[in-house]
Amino acid sequence: MNKKKISIIGSTGSIGTQSLEVIEKLEDNFEIVALAGGTNVDLLNKQIKKFKPKYVCLAEKNEQLDSQGARTLYGDEGLQEICANKENDIILV
Repeated sequence: MNKKKISIIGSTGSIGTQSLEVIEKLEDNFEIVALAGGTNVDLLNKQIKKFKPKYVCLAEKNEQLDSQGARTLYGDEGLQEICANKENDIILV
């Protein structure tokens, strides 16, 4: 079975964190392409370390972000780039 490639906009919010909990339990079914969070850098850093996305996005630049080698994007332009990525099978907002 091919993994569904998913990007989560709002990964640090309640719906995003709950979705990642489900994805973690079904890890054989999903691959995280991108994670986008607002301003909660600490939680986003933990998510990046655990799920190893190819892209990460924050509302604004923040020196504390540890992208772990993922392409780092910011603001509305970053969100648009994630949403336009043809690699996505699913975009959760």
